[in-house]
Amino acid sequence: MIPKSVRKARIGEKFNVFDFELSTGGVAIGTLDSGTCAFFDHRDSKIVKRLGELARK
Repeated sequence: MIPKSVRKARIGEKFNVFDFELSTGGVAIGTLDSGTCAFFDHRDSKIVKRLGELARK
């Protein structure tokens, strides 16, 4: 990443991206996967065909 700033203090802020800590009390990432897609069913052949057609345009 190349900082897009001219102020020395701001450039330093941009490089300080690891100034946080994850806690064990937060949301468990493993519980976020519901096993389904929120947009469309990847197993639906009609949708897959339509997406393929759109991709070729």
